[in-house]
Formats: sequence, C-alpha cells, structure tokens
Amino acid sequence: MSKSKKKRASSRSKPINSARTLQREALFAMREELSYLHDLSILSMVDKGILPPFYGGDPLDDMSEVLPLWGMTTDGDEVLGMVMLRTLPDAEPNRSLRELREGIELTNDMPVSELLGSLRPKDQPLPIEGADMLKGLHVALALPGEQIRPAPGYDKAAMLVHIGDEKPYAIFVHVPTTGDEEMVDYLWDDLDNFRAEVVFETTPEALEAAVWHYRLSLAIADEQVEQAAAVEAGIAPDEGIALLSVAELTADFDIMIMHATRLYGSTSPIRSKQEALDVIRTEDGELIVRAPLKAEIEPVLSLAEMRADLVGNADGIILQLDTEAPPAEQIWPQIRVHPYFCLRIREGVFTMRGGQPRIDGFSENNLLEWIVADSLLDMYRLVTLQSLRQFLVVIGRIHIRDVSQIIGSEADTDSDEIDPEFSSEPLDDEL
Repeated sequence: MSKSKKKRASSRSKPINSARTLQREALFAMREELSYLHDLSILSMVDKGILPPFYGGDPLDDMSEVLPLWGMTTDGDEVLGMVMLRTLPDAEPNRSLRELREGIELTNDMPVSELLGSLRPKDQPLPIEGADMLKGLHVALALPGEQIRPAPGYDKAAMLVHIGDEKPYAIFVHVPTTGDEEMVDYLWDDLDNFRAEVVFETTPEALEAAVWHYRLSLAIADEQVEQAAAVEAGIAPDEGIALLSVAELTADFDIMIMHATRLYGSTSPIRSKQEALDVIRTEDGELIVRAPLKAEIEPVLSLAEMRADLVGNADGIILQLDTEAPPAEQIWPQIRVHPYFCLRIREGVFTMRGGQPRIDGFSENNLLEWIVADSLLDMYRLVTLQSLRQFLVVIGRIHIRDVSQIIGSEADTDSDEIDPEFSSEPLDDEL
C-alpha cells in the first residue's frame, strides 16, 4: 500500500467525533437556510426594481463601474453632483447577480458626452470637476447626487467621504415599478423617482460580505411579511425563517458552528469607558474579562442570552491576555490606534480542502480573532460581516484560497489551523 493510501485509510479510521458531527449537521442545515434566502433575495430585487449592484472605488482600478462627478455650491462647498454607472463583465463576483444583470439587459449605451453636454450652460465651461476626461465613455445610467443615499446602517457624511476617497463601495439602484407579483414593469423613463442606496467598507472582502448582507436583509424582511400575513389570515405559517436579521443568522453560525464568543473593548485609557464594555486593561498590560458579562452591550439577542452561561475560572476570569507577550505584543499596537475592538474567541477550526477553506471540528485551545472599528456601531456591523463572510466561504458561496482572508484583520497566528488529513465530502459550491 502506498504512503498516500495509508494516510487516507488512517483518516477514515478515526473515531467519529460527536461534536464535529453535530457541527457539520448544523452547517448543512444553515446552508439550506442560506440557499433559500439567497434565492428569495433575487426574487425580491426583481419585484422591487432593485438592480444588481454597481461597484466603485480605487481597489478596482480600471474596473470601477461608478463614475462620480463632484461640483461646487455657491458657498464653495464640494457636493456630489452626478453619479454615472456603467457595467463591466468581470466586476460582479456572484454568479446569480451576473445572470440577473444579463436578464435585465443592463448595457452601456448612453454616451457620456451627451450627458455632459446637457449640463453645460451656454458659452460656459462645464461646472463639474473631472468631466472632460470621461467624454469618450458610455454608461448605463446617470443619477443626480441627491438621489444617492446610504444603505440602512450607514451614515451619509461617511458615505460621501468614502466615495471621495475612492474606497470600496457598491450602489444598488431602485427603479420605480408598476404592476403586481405576476407581472412587474420597470418605469425606466421615470428618472425623477429613481433612488440608489450605497453600501461601503474599507476592503473589497468586507464589501462583498456587505452586498450579501444587503440582499439577505431584503429576503428576511419579505419572509417576515409573508409570515405575518399568514398569521393575520388565521393560517398556520409554513416553517420558514424565524430570523429577525442577518445579525441573528451570523449569531447562529457563531454559536452552533464556531462555538464563538464576542468580547468588546475600548482602547481608551479612561477606565469608565473600558468598564462600560467587556475588556479591562491593567497597568501591567494585561487584558482581563471577568464574569458576569453585560448582556445589554450585545445587540444580538441570542448572543446576549448566551453571555449568562460564561462564568470563567475560580476567580471569575473569562479571559486573561498579556499584550506585552508574543504574539499579542505585535498585534496590540495595531489594535490600540482604533477606539474600539472585538476579541472573537472561537473553537471552530478551518481546514483547506481542494484549495478552499472549510470547517472541521473544534480546537482544544481558544483561537483569537481581532476586529477593530472607529465606533461601537461600526464594530457591531463589522463583527457581523466577519462572521457572515466566514459562513459564506465555508459553504462555498464565496471562493478564496487563503484562510487568512477570513480570520480577521489582526489575528492570532494559531487561528490559521490546518488539518491536511481532512477528507470528508465538501459542501456544494455556489448553485
């Protein structure tokens, strides 16, 4: 028998780990739930006249589909004057959204030169910065700046800064519609009632998760409306999605699949700000978390309830980490330049199979992931996106080749734990 065959036989002969089996059963169930929500989100977008997103920002380089034009008010303030949107075939990573683009027939058939000509006052230079460089392009849509707004959970002022700094973002255009569920017509000529919502993040990876978050939120909202209508009509609702939000979905992933705990901290030297959250930093440079944890600082109900079960050791200490000892001594200086951080402690282990990260059982040691943010609200959003992205990767909905892309921006080196002998069947790739 060859060495490789011996290795595979050895792997198969391992005793079944009940915790690992339960983990995989839960993951398969959540994958089916996600598949349903994914399909429902596409239908919701079609029914509501929401176009698949257009992507912008410097990381895309020449692949940017969004061309923002900035103008000046009479007071000398810079404003977003117009946003021109074009489609590029390789910008969309999700196959279902690529197919939706083709179905709606979004094409770049509008000359930018004509659009700019309509803005030019007679015998005067064009009042929009950077317009002359774009005259040779064609776009699919053009919207005035006042129709561009942040998506729920995002701030308008931050959105404008983000677009101006050319960081990654995606724009969902809402086209007015008429008709019913059987036949929906898009009112393409009703430009005054177009609107667009923007999701934006600091990295392309976080943006991809944010686009999923936006779509899944549509699906969950539609499912809740259906369930409420059934109850009001006296009909027992079908067993469907009982989630309140995408945050609850990621909480299920953390609890059932990853055995993960989220601990929040402030890097402020003011002790009262530290005590308002979970983590206290001592004069000796240690991060300490004591039981009981505060339920009120965790916005996700299931995670808030789980906090009561964390009791710590005999001294009530749940976590004790020396920031002056390796590897934390290398990570902490990068963490403390931000006002807030989250320590996501998990037991779930990633493994590589076929070049794609998967989940395989649990580690005997706690594995740490660090997530940083500039506000507490941003922190909650980023932690949700972190868990969502991990979930999407391990079920094959997002394809990556490096575990480090899903274990946090600043992670303990032990987090990248690989079991080369893992040989169970992979989950399905994107449907």
